Amino acid sequence: MKKAVVFDGNSLFYRMYYATIKQAEYAKLNNLIPNNGIKLTMNVILKYIQNSDYEYYFVAFDHHEQTFRHQNFEDYKKGRQKAPDDLYTQMIDTINCLNYLGIKALQKPKIEADDLVGSFTKLMNDNNISVDVITSDRDLLQLVNDHCSVHLIKQGISNLDLFSVFNFQDKFFGLTPQQVIEYK
Repeated sequence: MKKAVVFDGNSLFYRMYYATIKQAEYAKLNNLIPNNGIKLTMNVILKYIQNSDYEYYFVAFDHHEQTFRHQNFEDYKKGRQKAPDDLYTQMIDTINCLNYLGIKALQKPKIEADDLVGSFTKLMNDNNISVDVITSDRDLLQLVNDHCSVHLIKQGISNLDLFSVFNFQDKFFGLTPQQVIEYK
């Protein structure tokens, strides 16, 4: 069976950006262009796929425009603090870098990265391609099935927590992946 990997680019990028925030601050103080998020995100993705046997790669990012969830739920992400402007600039540059390297990276207006991850996973599964999802977003655990495993980022990218059909109920309160939505 062919294999694909999909990265929740938003989740990964935010982790990498804030893990190296001091580098961004240093760059700003010295009139340099911050590139901390780009560098670490690219390193992590390239290291992860370097010795893999995946045929398909996809990295999904949120778009800056509000989604239907914002329209339907007034308090959706209401408590979140606005991210620094250079974070968004670096995210666009990361998407461009990935695409230049032949790794499909995408953001779509009014669509969240999770929705892109879910659509890609369904497309792959419908074509008999197994998928590994790399994310720190527990909402994506609902995607686990016979042909999809979710690897939750615990620390960096080397410490991942694997959720598959074989261990899901043991690791997630005895629930099935289909019950994640209700649980959340």
